[in-house]
Amino acid sequence: MVKWIHTKIGEFGLMLSHHWRGKGNSHVDWAGDHPVIEKISLEVFSTNENAIRLYCGMGFKEEGRRVKQIKFDKDTYSELVLMYKLVKC
Repeated sequence: MVKWIHTKIGEFGLMLSHHWRGKGNSHVDWAGDHPVIEKISLEVFSTNENAIRLYCGMGFKEEGRRVKQIKFDKDTYSELVLMYKLVKC
C-alpha cells in the first residue's frame, strides 16, 4: 500500500501592487521557518520577466511551463512558468 503525503509543500498566491513590489520576502522566510513545509511552489506569467528574475535571485528554479494557460483575447495567450524552492533538504 502506498501512502501519499502532500503536506510538505507550501503553495500560496499573491499579487502585489506596484507600491509593494520588491519590499521583501516574508512569505519565503515564513515557509522556511515552518516545521513541515519542505518546498515552495509558485506560478508566474512568462511575460513577467522582473518577477522571474526576482524569484531566481531568491533561489527559485523553473520546474516547467503551462503552455497557453492564460487567454487574454482571441489570439493572445500566456504561459505560466512553474517555479519551486526547496526550503528543507
